[in-house]
Order: sequence, then C-alpha cells, then structure tokens
Amino acid sequence: MNAVQICNLALGRLGGRAAIQSLEDADEEARACAVVYPATVASALTAYAWPFAERRATLARLPASPSEAWGYAYALPVDCIQPVRLDDGLPWRPRGPAYAIEGSALLCDLDAAELVYVADVAPELWPPSFAQYVSWRLAGELALALDARADLAKFALDRASAEELRAISEVRAAERPRRDPDAEWIAARGGGPLDDFLENGTAR
Repeated sequence: MNAVQICNLALGRLGGRAAIQSLEDADEEARACAVVYPATVASALTAYAWPFAERRATLARLPASPSEAWGYAYALPVDCIQPVRLDDGLPWRPRGPAYAIEGSALLCDLDAAELVYVADVAPELWPPSFAQYVSWRLAGELALALDARADLAKFALDRASAEELRAISEVRAAERPRRDPDAEWIAARGGGPLDDFLENGTAR
C-alpha cells in the first residue's frame, strides 16, 4: 500500500468520509491527512525497534564541527527519523560512543562514524501488520481532526494498540537469536562440565 491507500483505509474506518486521490488535494479529508499522516507515521516507526525500519550508514563528514565540545560533525542521512546508536565495532560498548544531534548534524569524537538509525521507510515496504497498525492509529487522529469525535478516536486508538502488539509479536516470532560462537565448539567436543551438571547434576 502507498500513503494515499493508508489514508483511505483510515478514512474508511471513520465512516461517511470520502476517499482522497492525493495528499495535495484541497478537500477537507486530504488536508487533514496531509497534516496528520507524516507525524503519525514517524511516531509509529519510532515506537518500537522495527527491523524493517532500521538502517546503517557511514556518515559524510562536514567541514567543521559547530561545537567546540565535539571533535567532528557529520551529516545525518536524509531518511533518518531517529538515530539509534553510533557503531565503532567494539562489542563491549553495545550502546555505542556518545554523540549529540544539532539540527541535521551529528556531533561526536570519532574520525569515522557509522550510524544505526530509524529510517523513513516508504509504506510499500511495510509489513502488512504494521500497515494495519498505522491505519488504525491514523484513523484515531483523523477522528479528532475531522469530526472531533473523542469516542471514535478512542475506539480507533484502542484498535491501534492491539494491532501494534500483534505486529510486535510477529517481529519477535521471526527473530533468530544469535548463536554463541563457543556453542559450536562445545557441541563439537560433546559438551562440557557445565552441560553435564545441568543435565545430570554431576560434572565430569
């Protein structure tokens, strides 16, 4: 689905609202969608660590840092909604090095910066469950913007919460935990003392 289809799905859930042809149209529904849609999508994309929305990029360095507190400045990717962490390849620092955001620049003390971030992913690339979640959340926002119907907005947002949980459950069900590199070595040698203890209560 594209943005217009997502908006029409939300409008259809309100009842009595005409479908739109474009977010640039002049009718009331299109103008409301144009205002509400971008913020609703950005909020939904950053509400959880959705794998489909995570991107990694080597940042382009800016000529000078605008702050004396940081050694380097980098341009944020144009599709970046929210930075997640800098990655310097050190496994003992899972949160990554410190940084600050100033406008469209990322400031840090690394002379080469790789950023993991939440991207503004086109709706054509959303999983179906996430599209349903966004459409219900959008319906709730549009119910207030178009009709000032608090009861209808609450119903839609409650459905959005249920759809969000379903989408998160699907993501978690699809996750494959990373195998400990030592596990293959232990399995190859037939286990170890800890394995024997856990299985039989004794150690060899």
